[in-house]
Amino acid sequence: MPSTDQSHNSQVQEASNRKRMMRLTVLVPFVTALWLSPASVVGKKCGDVCFDFSDEEPCVENCQKKQRCECCFEWNPRQESLSTLKWWENTDALEGDSSRLEWFRKRQVYEPIVDSKERNLVAGVLYTHSQTTLKMTVLFPPLYPEETRQAAVFVIGTSTGKLWEQTCNINDGTWHCTVRFDSIPHTESYVYEVQYTADSNHYSSDYFYNYGGSIPMQKDYPRIAGVGCFGKDSTKNKDELRDAIIAQDPDILVLQGDQTYFHKNLLYGFLETIYAINDLTRNIPTIVQLDDHDYGQGNIWGAWDEDEDSGAGFDVAPCVVNAVQDMSIGHLPDPGSDQTLDNGIKSYYTNYIYGKTDLAIMESRKFKNRRNGDSLFGSNQEAWVQEWCEDQERLKVILLQTPISLLATNSTRNGKLTSMRAVIQDVTTPGRDRFLDIIKDCTQLLLSGDQHLGIAVTYDQYGMSECASPAASNDMFWRLNSFEEGKSHMSGDGMQYTLHKVWNVKRNTYLKYGNAKNTRLVDNDVMKKNRADGFLMVDLDGTTATCEMHSYRVSPEKVWEVSVPAVDRRRR
Repeated sequence: MPSTDQSHNSQVQEASNRKRMMRLTVLVPFVTALWLSPASVVGKKCGDVCFDFSDEEPCVENCQKKQRCECCFEWNPRQESLSTLKWWENTDALEGDSSRLEWFRKRQVYEPIVDSKERNLVAGVLYTHSQTTLKMTVLFPPLYPEETRQAAVFVIGTSTGKLWEQTCNINDGTWHCTVRFDSIPHTESYVYEVQYTADSNHYSSDYFYNYGGSIPMQKDYPRIAGVGCFGKDSTKNKDELRDAIIAQDPDILVLQGDQTYFHKNLLYGFLETIYAINDLTRNIPTIVQLDDHDYGQGNIWGAWDEDEDSGAGFDVAPCVVNAVQDMSIGHLPDPGSDQTLDNGIKSYYTNYIYGKTDLAIMESRKFKNRRNGDSLFGSNQEAWVQEWCEDQERLKVILLQTPISLLATNSTRNGKLTSMRAVIQDVTTPGRDRFLDIIKDCTQLLLSGDQHLGIAVTYDQYGMSECASPAASNDMFWRLNSFEEGKSHMSGDGMQYTLHKVWNVKRNTYLKYGNAKNTRLVDNDVMKKNRADGFLMVDLDGTTATCEMHSYRVSPEKVWEVSVPAVDRRRR
């Protein structure tokens, strides 16, 4: 696991101190402008401005970005109340154990995060380095009106000593800022430092915070950690998971979706997850995918029964969806399209080039409709991935939020197994088959999550394999695959596949507890290991992908591994 070298931190500090005093004079608060009531600016009520979609062009596009998001939060004060508007007054907004909020609720103005192991006011960092472009998002806890809304980011080459520097403005409500550096080569590793002064009128160390990390030099083929489905845990503590993943020394971290289940506080939920695992994301490039719960819904067909670009399936206001996306995936490489859904929600499918590997980051929810399954990824995204496939220079891997086929055969209910064989995902065909026809000569490997079922299969017709991660906290629902390993079977939606390996919840666990939700408040790590809490590791070498399932409760261990073909097209 790469760690920040102290001497490199000294280099950063020495280089940045020369410009520090000049920069601090620029760190002025933007509180007055940011907290200006949008209703007073536009002369309409919030609901009129942001939620009247009767016009031919969505009214949401007529608001300025800042005003639009504040307007949405004011229109529904119970939505996102933990991090927006007068967040410090909403002490009873979180259901369950409010002590999980103490890390920022007990923080006083200008003071660091309360339960952080280091004196800091940065909650975490997310970054990607694709080709020569480095994008980085810095996340803060909710800030008080008196605290400044600007930070500085430094990046320095560990061998050349070359320095890059930028300042970024922190957004109210999402409490993040994003920077972009171009022309940063992959010929060396880097360290970075975030510097933040909480009060621009006082330059003493009492108000000054540093947060540093490393950007390792890329390999040809990465070792990938895939983790998602964080469940409705009774605590934000994820130390066991974090330590187990660090021990596997990943080169890329993929947060595969369902990072939060706080449907009324999506912004806080994502922030809390990153804060809990920030020792991972500070030193490992991180891909984030958003799934249904990240958008505040238990299941989502983005288009519902309407046109694939309608966005009709989203329950949360479009401005909130865009705010969530800006916060959580704004550090990804630039989108493959500037497409916007009819209701104003932005698309963000893209690809991440790492060494000799090219990872397509698909959007599996936005374009799905229930009308004869004619849309799964949408025609624009299909055209984009077809163009992506034409570039044959690198090993191609596709990242999906959810498996391309229905691989679960059973679910549990009150300790009994319910068959899922007859369940047909009407959103898959013909949209699914059209997508598979596009990629069949392009990639041999799909990586996904969502189903709370760790599984590795090969789709016989396409010679394409899929490895799906287990749930990090398997307390939402239990799905199993009861088929014989090493044999060919038919999925619930008509795909023939060979089942290599599956990691099921242990029988005595679902018999005892009946449903996954009954385990949420049970403080028993052995039970949590038996319910298959874990993560996925994938090793690539240009010819083979080795998928490993890992548990992290009690004592971390590799549950099983499977090797499947994953060929660099240049070697075919």
